[in-house]
Amino acid sequence: MENTTNVIYITSNCNLACEYCYEEQNRPSKTMTYDDIDRYFEYINEHSAPHSHIVLFGGEPLLYPNLIEYIVNKVNNEYAYKQYSMSMNTNGLRLLEDEIYEWYKQLIKDKYIHLNISYDGPHSHRRIDKRGNCVNTYIENVLNKLDNDIKYSISYTLNKDNYCYCIEDIIELLEYHYIEKITISVMYKEIDKMAENYNIALQHLKPYFNEILKDIISQYVHLHVNCVNIVYLIIRTYMEYHHHNP
Repeated sequence: MENTTNVIYITSNCNLACEYCYEEQNRPSKTMTYDDIDRYFEYINEHSAPHSHIVLFGGEPLLYPNLIEYIVNKVNNEYAYKQYSMSMNTNGLRLLEDEIYEWYKQLIKDKYIHLNISYDGPHSHRRIDKRGNCVNTYIENVLNKLDNDIKYSISYTLNKDNYCYCIEDIIELLEYHYIEKITISVMYKEIDKMAENYNIALQHLKPYFNEILKDIISQYVHLHVNCVNIVYLIIRTYMEYHHHNP
């Protein structure tokens, strides 16, 4: 039995309407029940080794704090011997609600859940609410709030809007926020169409990554050393991945 990453798709419902969301068209309205969660844990209990990882995913998981709490209780009690680690992919907007924020702070005292906040930087305006309004300012407010006392990472989608600004975005995020990690995913077809050649577009980024890394080391010495290491890992992993996966 191997260590696995187990995704719990809590709900298809979301409080945003991002135009590039792969679920946006014909999105079903489905949310897990307690029985669904019980059956899922029975399955992963049989197929995953101790110390495997659980990802809470959606839609937007924070729309259903009761389900998150139910999952945490199962991890801490019924399946405590498995010693699962946990993370959650979220836009984080519900953390602006003081009641939800305080609930989450209490919850992670019982079981740490690492937050992965979806944010594409200030130059991409495609994360929108149901009324069509860009939510970048709200997400920045979430990051500022989390900086006080909760660890988190950023999930950054590289697209046609932020391609020319991605290096600037990454530096600003690490300079002004206490981020543990930035994961970059790429809208392949969009970048390929924009640049007419996907591989060339990615290679154009490489020297900028390298120069920015030098600048960070020489100029941004006030940054926490982990931030410098994170930037390096982002650059190295990003370029190596796309070199082997064109």
